[in-house]
Amino acid sequence: MQNNETFRVSGRIHLISETQQVKDSFRKRELVLEYYDHPTFRNYPQYLKFEATQERCILLDQVQPGTDVQVEFGLRGREWINPKGEKVFFTTLALISIVPVHGGAPAPPPPADLQIDPLNELPEDDLPF
Repeated sequence: MQNNETFRVSGRIHLISETQQVKDSFRKRELVLEYYDHPTFRNYPQYLKFEATQERCILLDQVQPGTDVQVEFGLRGREWINPKGEKVFFTTLALISIVPVHGGAPAPPPPADLQIDPLNELPEDDLPF
């Protein structure tokens, strides 16, 4: 079963990582968003880590730390058997788009011929990192 539901959250960019070339055919970049789940809890920010993969890495070139943005993302979850034979589970917030708020222009999407379904872009036998 495939579920392509997407979600949105707004916050302030806390950190943007450099692009990591994980394999010859796979690259990723991370975005950490400072998020407040309720206006009265301004002293207790939540830090949400999103992962941009493949051609979506360029979306993070259009924004910088301190920028208020709205992020659209999908949920991904993986099971992996580690070298000790233990099951380990990973949850990823897969970045789909990012739009600066308060008058900023949206970051351009990747070219249509290079767009990848963020929920199903890794082969099943790949490690989750």
